[in-house]
Amino acid sequence: MKVAQVVFVWIAYNLYGFAAAGRYCKTLEIPMCQDIGYERTFTLTPNIFNHQNQEEAGIEIHQFFPLVKIECSPDLRMFLCLLYAPPCSTKKDKSIPPPPPCRSLCESAKAGCEPTMNDFGFDWPERLNCKQFPEDGGLCISPAR
Repeated sequence: MKVAQVVFVWIAYNLYGFAAAGRYCKTLEIPMCQDIGYERTFTLTPNIFNHQNQEEAGIEIHQFFPLVKIECSPDLRMFLCLLYAPPCSTKKDKSIPPPPPCRSLCESAKAGCEPTMNDFGFDWPERLNCKQFPEDGGLCISPAR
């Protein structure tokens, strides 16, 4: 192999490694999730709700905006953002998929908001069933207030 080819291969390898580190991380663009405590989201698609991009996730999460606005639960916004636009981090050229929210975070959001939803004829969505999330102490996110 000629010196020029070796240099090209080395440059290509290093550029790929640099790009791979952020390959599945993107700037968080969903309005409801701005200023939530993280700025980059994991974008490996589809997400757990089968959304192909942040725009699709943003449309669905927006249906909860009235509940976030009235602050029926101090945990609702964080819980939703962790599901629809999970935080992203990188280590050694790899994007790391985030753990899910903890069950206690879901239960807190549900306890605060489900009565209001019921008052308007809505049930807590089955796709947000808290039993599907890990207990505290497991591999999950439960942000401190």
